[in-house]
Parts: sequence; structure tokens; C-alpha cells
Amino acid sequence: MGAGTITGDESHAALTNLGGGPDFNNDGYDDLVLGDGYHDEPGAVDAGVVWVMPGSAGGPRVAHAQKWSQQTPGIPGDVGLDDYFGYVWTTGNFNGDNYDDLAVCVLGERVAGVDGAGAVVIIFGSSGGLSQTGAKLISRNTAGVPGDPTASERWCQYSLAAGDFDGNGRDDLVVASEEDGREVAQPRFGRRSR
Repeated sequence: MGAGTITGDESHAALTNLGGGPDFNNDGYDDLVLGDGYHDEPGAVDAGVVWVMPGSAGGPRVAHAQKWSQQTPGIPGDVGLDDYFGYVWTTGNFNGDNYDDLAVCVLGERVAGVDGAGAVVIIFGSSGGLSQTGAKLISRNTAGVPGDPTASERWCQYSLAAGDFDGNGRDDLVVASEEDGREVAQPRFGRRSR
């Protein structure tokens, strides 16, 4: 995770927090997320990046902005040309530990040797905010996810959403893809916290 000045072509950036935003460190302040799927990383045009600004009583702490990409140590997958990491994302509490987590679509991710199949990276919240510790990559090559990786499908390109559809205290991930409309995946990441 890097920190510092936000750079890139913000004309392509996706911003949320229109009310009730994520709280990655459970400090009572909403955090601000800015995804720029068109951000260039060294050697990879349109690799993509997500910026997270921790919330505070005075608003987002821009000086403490955290940069997340597949070049961040501990984030699974390989940074690549036209990956568009951060073009689509959502937040939810996927492991039931009271810290919000970030789900980021990687549109062009190569999965099981298939170019452009697409995948989702989950970055978990903690008392210190988002942490690369335990980050997961979910794709059609993941056990329990229906279908097989398909070339240029860009599995998560239309939208990601989260909600606790089965009432177990952990949010489930909804992935909307072009070929089969909406599809519900219910990844379970460890035990529910008590």
C-alpha cells in the first residue's frame, strides 16, 4: 500500500460515498474510495488503481490517501495491460468481523491461462484500515463459483454488489457479467467473528 499524492487521469475515476460509506477500520467515520481503472502503472497501461482516504471528524484525510493496486505487495494477481483494476468495485463485510472490506473488479485479469477472463480481489478491513493480509482473488476458477473462465469475458465488468442474503452475518458478493446476467457468489472467508 502506498500513500501520498493522488495521481492519474481522474476524468475516468469512479467515486462513491453518496451516503453511508464504508468504514474499513470501524472508527465511526466513513472512508472515501476513488477507483481509477485507467491509471497507468509502470509497464502496464490502464492497469488501474484504487485510492482510499480514511475518514475523520474533519472529513476525508487526503494527506493519508492509500494507493491499492496489483503492484501492492500481498494483493493477488499480476498487474497487466488493460486490467482496469478499480473500474468497478463495492464494499461489504465479507467475513463478519465488523470491519468493511473492499471488493475490486480486475476486468482484464488472466485466469487459468485465459486472457481477459476477469476476477475480483477482496481486500479486508482491520483496526488499521484496509490490509493486504489475507487478500483473496475470486474468479470462475474458484471452487463454488459457477462457470469456467472465458476469454475476454471480463467477468465483473457490469457491477459488483454486496449484501447479507442468507442472514449469516457476512455479506455475499453479487457479480454481474455480460453472458449470464446476475450471478450470486457466496464466498466464505474463515469463521464468523463472535
